[in-house]
Amino acid sequence: MRKSTVLILAYLPYYLNDIFNIYVTDYVTWVGLDYLRRLLVLAILYVAWRRGDVSRTDLGLVRPPPGQFLGWTVITVIGSMGYLYLSE
Repeated sequence: MRKSTVLILAYLPYYLNDIFNIYVTDYVTWVGLDYLRRLLVLAILYVAWRRGDVSRTDLGLVRPPPGQFLGWTVITVIGSMGYLYLSE
């Protein structure tokens, strides 16, 4: 399984979420469907990982170097703080 396939599967619940928002009006049903879709995608990825079709690296389950981790964390925090400041 290629990384692009993993990415598509990971984003699939979000795309389906928009489709179900059109037709489902009950909040409890919507939340149930939302979690069910997410669990389904995680189950598919787990089975693919157990079969050896997907590596830990493809799933993002490896530790980045400390410097890279700290850099991305700081950039993400600053970006989030800026967004929240501007949106208020």
